[in-house]
Parts: sequence; structure tokens; C-alpha cells
Amino acid sequence: MVKQPHLSPLEQLKQTVFDGRYNSCFDGRMVQLFFIIIICSVPFFKWRALPGPSFMRVDWLAMGMLILLLAPCVMMNKSSLSRLDSSIWGAYLLFLFMNVISFLLSPFPDNASSGLVTLAQGFVLVVMTILVVNPISIERELFWAIVWSTGIGALLACLGYFGGMEQFQQEGSNRGVGATLSSNNMAIMCIFAYPLVVYAAVYAKSGGGKLVGFLFTLFVVGGIVGTLSRAGFLVMLLTSALLLNQYKGKFQVRYFGLVIAAFSVFAVVAVLFTPDDFVERQLSLVSDEPAQDRSLDRRSAYVTVAFDAFQDNPVIGTGPDTFKAHWVRSVETRFFDMEERPAHNTYLEVLVANGSIGFIIFLVLLGKMYSNFNSAEKNLRLHGLERESHLASAFKLSFIGICLYFFFKSGLEHKYFLLLIGLAGAIKHYEAFKLEQQQLEQQGALPEHLE
Repeated sequence: MVKQPHLSPLEQLKQTVFDGRYNSCFDGRMVQLFFIIIICSVPFFKWRALPGPSFMRVDWLAMGMLILLLAPCVMMNKSSLSRLDSSIWGAYLLFLFMNVISFLLSPFPDNASSGLVTLAQGFVLVVMTILVVNPISIERELFWAIVWSTGIGALLACLGYFGGMEQFQQEGSNRGVGATLSSNNMAIMCIFAYPLVVYAAVYAKSGGGKLVGFLFTLFVVGGIVGTLSRAGFLVMLLTSALLLNQYKGKFQVRYFGLVIAAFSVFAVVAVLFTPDDFVERQLSLVSDEPAQDRSLDRRSAYVTVAFDAFQDNPVIGTGPDTFKAHWVRSVETRFFDMEERPAHNTYLEVLVANGSIGFIIFLVLLGKMYSNFNSAEKNLRLHGLERESHLASAFKLSFIGICLYFFFKSGLEHKYFLLLIGLAGAIKHYEAFKLEQQQLEQQGALPEHLE
């Protein structure tokens, strides 16, 4: 009789609960590794390119390897595609279809074709996210990949702004960008990561993990400050209020004085070390003086151009990524630099690109994503799974932060938003998995408190 090897609790969990659903080629080590490489590369745009042709980029090569690894799996085992089952597909595919229609009728075919290619690339990432992310990686490998990569990226932005390191500053200014493309891009990454690093600080299973979460929370907040992004700072304040409400139950009365003292020390340090230009830039939002900020003037002009373009094509718009074409042909651009620019507002971009029909479909997609995160959070909490409920809530707050920042940045193609679309599909599988795991633990079929 052959003796069965001893299985770790994690392996028992995989075999008992996965039951073939997640123990497939989609969950192989190399597949998971390449996906993590793609996610980890997001905050390091400046370092993604490799020597050679333009396609020699870390994220593109990793995606190419993923497709090569997964294509045979899908062809030989089509039943494995059941993992794609998700309630987000209706709204998401309809939104993509509307972009195809508006592209075919677009008066700006060059811009529209480029925008459609970008949407197609995003679709691949969404599909890969739902296929590859499983209920264990969503709270382990993927979660920590986001925390570490964005935390380090935010630290580099802090070094650029607070440390004066020019290689991590935006060209021509002292705004921190880290290793990414722009200060606004750095800000949206920090907004996305903010609830996740706070979750790590509160719920990491080890002291070292909690310390990492705490330090990276400081880096992420510092990264937002270092970008000098007024929108980023405003969204951070709103997200902070939501986080305080989310974790209010963690502040026991006996520790409340300690929390207040720590917050007071942090506030004093922030006041002492925050540069004057950051304060002046934030105060410009509430200043009674006539607008002297060229950036704010230009954003006001974007709104005017967007609504003019929408009124000319109110039903299906003029095609993806065509706001730039409207802008460069407008009267308003003559007062600025007369070059193609995005609207710095995702909702305006969609309104111009897809008209009222596409805009409504986009809002339905966002509503479905929120509903998935929110229902997973509530159902997990209802069954006493506090840690898991707060993880679903952390992704929900990341999503809310991104949606708020979309009022100030064109980010339809941003990898973190595309990742959230995929996670909105995968979170329901995570919910079902954790409820099944809890049931088996209660029946004694699995060890409790799996680490």
C-alpha cells in the first residue's frame, strides 16, 4: 500500500474546495508568475522597456507568455472557460460593442482606430484577470503584489518630491512621479492602493506584514502629496473618511486616546514637513482670486469642448479616444498649446466617444462593478467572515477612489481600472469559495484558521 504524502492545510484547501475549479493550468506557477509580473510592472513605466524593438516591454512579453501558456489549455479543456462566468460581461461587452459602432461611423478614423486598439488590449487584460485570479491569489500573491509594487512606486515619488531626486520628478517641475509616466498617473495609482495598504496594516496575518502595510500607507499618502495633485489630495481625503468609517469598529475605547495622540503627532509632522508649494496649490482650489492657474483654465476649456462635441453627436458619439481630435480643432485650444490632449475626465471622454447610449452603458458597468464588490462584502460579513469582508470592502473603496479620480483624469485604459473590472467578476467566486471553506471547517473537513 502506497503511503499518501502529508498535505499542508493549504493543499488540503485547494484539493477539497477547489475540486478542479481552480486547480487547473490557469493556476500553474508560471501562469501566476507572468500575471504578477504584469501587475507589478504597472507603477514602473519608465523601466518597462527592454533593449530592442518597441514591443520589447516587460508587460507585453509577460502577456505574450501568458497567452502562449493558456491557449493550449483552453483548446484542450473548453469546460475550464466556466471560470469566465461573471455578471459583468453583459455591460462590459455591450460597452465595447458600442465603441465598435462609434468607430465605424467616426469622422476621426485615425484617433478612433487607435482608441479601439487600446480597448481591445484592455479586454485581453480583463479576460486574463478573471481566468488567472483565483480565491487564494486574490488575498495572497495578487494582493501583496499590488501592495509591494505600488508602495515602492509611491516611495520613489516621495524621494522625488521630498528628497529632491530629479530622476523621480516630473520633467520641468519638482512634482514626484517615481518611475511612472506623470504625476497624475502616480496619484491615481496611490488612490487605488490606499485602501489596500490600510487593509494590510490592519489585517496582515503577521507582524511583519502589518509593519509593511503601515509603512506603505505612509508612502502612499506621501506619494499623493508629492504629486502636488489637487484632485488626488481631495480624493484621498474622501477615501480617508470612508476608511475611518469602515474600520471604526477596530478602535476600541481603551485605545481611542492612543489613536488620537498618534493622529495628532502625524498632523504636527505633516504641517512641519509639508512644503509651502503643496499648501499653496491646494488652497488655489478655494481661492477667491481670479483664476490664474493655467491648468485649471485648460480643464474648464476641456468641459466646453466636450459638451460642444456631444451636442453635435449626442447619440453614439464620434468614436473612442476622439476628444483629442475635437480639442485640437477647437477655438479654445488657440489659447493654450494647440496640440492633441485628453479631456482629463474619463466621463467626458466616454460622452464624446460614445454619446448618450454608450455613456449610460458605461454607468451601468460601473454600477454592476460596485454591486459585486458591495454584495460580496455584505454577504461575507453576514457569515462572520470579517477579514474577508474587509478585503472585499478594500477593493470596493479602491474602485470608488478610481471612479472619483475619473472626474479629473482620462483613465479608461489604465491597468488598475481594467484589473478592477476583472476583480469585480472574480470577487463573487472569492465570496462563494470562502463560504464553502467556512462550511467545511465547521464540519471538520478542513483545519480551522488556515494560515
